[in-house]
Amino acid sequence: AARGSDQSLNCGCTGRMANLAEDRSELLAAVSRAGLPTDDQFNDPQFDVEDEAATPLQLLVASALELLFEFSVKYLTLAPVYAVTQPLAVLKTRTLYRQIQTVPAPRFEEVDEDGNSVPAPVLTLPPVNWRRIRADEGAPALWAGWNARCLHQALWRGGTISMAEIFIYFPGNSFLGLACKSGISLVAWTLLTHPLEVVKNRTMAGMAGYTTGVYWGLMRALKDDTAYAGVKASLTLAILQAPVRFGFLNLPTSLLLVGLLYPLDCRATLGQLRGGQQRPAASGPAAGGILSPYLQPAFRHYFSSNALELIAASIGGALLDAMLVWLEAQARPQ
Repeated sequence: AARGSDQSLNCGCTGRMANLAEDRSELLAAVSRAGLPTDDQFNDPQFDVEDEAATPLQLLVASALELLFEFSVKYLTLAPVYAVTQPLAVLKTRTLYRQIQTVPAPRFEEVDEDGNSVPAPVLTLPPVNWRRIRADEGAPALWAGWNARCLHQALWRGGTISMAEIFIYFPGNSFLGLACKSGISLVAWTLLTHPLEVVKNRTMAGMAGYTTGVYWGLMRALKDDTAYAGVKASLTLAILQAPVRFGFLNLPTSLLLVGLLYPLDCRATLGQLRGGQQRPAASGPAAGGILSPYLQPAFRHYFSSNALELIAASIGGALLDAMLVWLEAQARPQ
């Protein structure tokens, strides 16, 4: 009787374990279809690279070569995509900049016949659109800041990846350790490349002193002591957008996250364009409620630009995976 009871208990436990395994596989499949990473992608890795003998000079040379390689790859892959989406980025930046631009006050005060001052009429700047930019500044103005944008993103992404990979040569390569090393790399390169981001946004906005090249823009920002304007909002945005920029999330989850972070993107951009000046915006994106930023014309340009970039990245990743599979099949012995 006892053996029969044990057998029935074992059968019941086996059935429940099978049901749990089936439910877990269905849950992981649903999470994967949603574009979220599963625990199979986050196994607790333990690399033994720190046991290998590597002198400081070898690590320095490896770091330089790794940074050069990652920077070159990122620049060459991002440049064509940004060439397509740059007009949308310029329109979004100039639309935001128009919110903090002011009309110059008249030099002389008007008075009536009795000597009383006459209130000056309220002047407003015309809305921003690509036709006006092309008519006033020429078609190349729609691609203003393209080189600075490519340099910033390539250096930020390549530097973050390179530093994180070099950190693998040091102890502490558990999952938590790798997460901390990746976070340190992300923060460090966000701070290092922030002046380039400032120059990029000011060049796209057409600000005086930033339309003659990346180098002179950097010199101008450093001279005015505004190279790190808006750095807090930019650092927060970089951390929250990291899963999208480094390909940890797939469509449509990545696009949804980018859309939710738009108010923070507005804050970071306006902080960089203001340059530390505390001028109130005429109609800032935060005015008028939570949904107000999403009703601004700048959001349409922002969302369209990011959608094109994420779709291009998705297609490029699929083509790369197909090419790797084909090369593996060709290399396999017949």
